[in-house]
Amino acid sequence: MEQSPRRKIMYGLDASKYPSRLGAPWKDEELIQLLTSVKNKESIQEIAKKHSRTEGGIISRLRYLAAEYYVNDDKSIEEIKVITGLDKESIIDAIQRREWADSQKEKKAAQKKELQQLEAEPKAKKIVPTYPTSTPNQSVDLNNHKDVILMTLALVVKLHEKVDHLTSKIL
Repeated sequence: MEQSPRRKIMYGLDASKYPSRLGAPWKDEELIQLLTSVKNKESIQEIAKKHSRTEGGIISRLRYLAAEYYVNDDKSIEEIKVITGLDKESIIDAIQRREWADSQKEKKAAQKKELQQLEAEPKAKKIVPTYPTSTPNQSVDLNNHKDVILMTLALVVKLHEKVDHLTSKIL
């Protein structure tokens, strides 16, 4: 059997103690053999040995297939039980984990899109306000600087709105 690229980077572990296909991608013919073995009621230990994978790797792939059958192929849980040999609880758990992972991907994609839209917005023309100054013996007439004060307040309000909007998306 073909060796996994992951075997080469096991960082000091004795690779001879692990199955040769550990971490290797699953090929279509190997999946067919896996499901045929399940159909023939072979044990997980026998299947793992036959595929040069761990028992955990076999169960993990069966759970992955169960979620795929449910989400993409609209198969019922009863059909999936027959195909994968998994119990109902394992199938439901695999489906829930898959749906949660999909929702997280969608959320991240939406956040990324929103960030790209914000970055693509034309930048507001920078206005550098001149603030009123005074000396200790002199008072400042705020009426003369009303436009600067209003402009500054408007910028602060807009900045707070953007921060609130982004915070609500993250939370």
